[in-house]
Amino acid sequence: MPIYSYRCEKHGVFELSMRLADWNDKKPCPKKHCKQIAEQVILPNDGSRTFSEPVVVHVSADGSFRFPGSSDAKVPKGFEKKELRTIREIEAFERCVNTHLRAESEQHQINQEKHFAEMRSELRSELRMKMQGMSQYGKDLARLAMAMNDARRPQSTDAGFHLQILHFDQTNREAHRDERTNWKGRHG
Repeated sequence: MPIYSYRCEKHGVFELSMRLADWNDKKPCPKKHCKQIAEQVILPNDGSRTFSEPVVVHVSADGSFRFPGSSDAKVPKGFEKKELRTIREIEAFERCVNTHLRAESEQHQINQEKHFAEMRSELRSELRMKMQGMSQYGKDLARLAMAMNDARRPQSTDAGFHLQILHFDQTNREAHRDERTNWKGRHG
């Protein structure tokens, strides 16, 4: 059975072995008389009992963010350092970023549709003028093309932002990332 690590605010890190079906990212501390709810933490694979480096993000007041090259990188002016240590924090950040990116994408799509509507109106008026000199077959083909264009649905947008720590493993990592760290050699 898999072993999961949790951190209690009072008693530190503890591990629980459980079936995947029984997994939850929050579990009660196993110490007697402790009422704390512990959150799952991600520990390094080398077996040490210190926390792995958190996912560090620099967030500005307007909601924009940057990912520094290292956890101790200088925080740019106007930004605040945010450390994501638990799965819940990482997932919440992913949801926040995806919401922001989805809103940007939807606004872009609205602007794009407005532009296309203007262009379509101009081009259709030209096409209708040219249709007057077409054969019946040509007119039917032009009407079919306009109907198909009208039936076109806008593409749905999924920002798909994910942090590597939860979503990438040896099955979907880029090979060049493993060469430098010998990641597959150590874990594969």
